[in-house]
Amino acid sequence: AATTILDALAQWDALTQREDATCNQVKKPSSTASQNTNTGCPTAWREKIADWCYQVVDHCALGRDVVSYAMSYFDRIVPHYCINDTLVELVAMTCLYLAVKVHC
Repeated sequence: AATTILDALAQWDALTQREDATCNQVKKPSSTASQNTNTGCPTAWREKIADWCYQVVDHCALGRDVVSYAMSYFDRIVPHYCINDTLVELVAMTCLYLAVKVHC
């Protein structure tokens, strides 16, 4: 199991260090005025994601602090990749899932 975790961490490091050379075929927001300067994610997306996360944790009767962890994960991941609307939703769901698993 330790080898599997180390392999997963090595793969994660490789992914986070990947250059954005392949991003030119993926849609990126054009206006930097409406972007969150910390994440590169449009502010409207981030607000919708946070609202959705709060709805989920309220429905499941979880602590609302889980959303802050999920958004922290989200903010760490998004700047490294050029992602479209669908992938933003998948990343947000995954971040919330991880936050719930780790902090609940």
